[in-house]
Amino acid sequence: GFIVLRFESSGGSDLDFGRGGGIFLSELGGLTAALAIQTDGKIVVATNRGGDFSLTRLQPNGEIDLAFGQDGIASVSIFDFGFPAPFHASLLAFNC
Repeated sequence: GFIVLRFESSGGSDLDFGRGGGIFLSELGGLTAALAIQTDGKIVVATNRGGDFSLTRLQPNGEIDLAFGQDGIASVSIFDFGFPAPFHASLLAFNC
């Protein structure tokens, strides 16, 4: 799993984010490839594991955005594109 933390501009934990400043994404595994913050404050976390590339979107308060993908997660297998594993994916652009 992954932990996503948010900090205040002062460097302290943002205690209003997730549970006391962070959220544990237990359903994800592998490597975090990228993180992006949308203009509406939603957070997109890109991960890869084996042959899967996944995006998880969080609300600005750290809750999983259940309206995104399947219960907050959108995944695709790189094998669908003919790429070999292992690989390292990056989130180049995300616009919703």
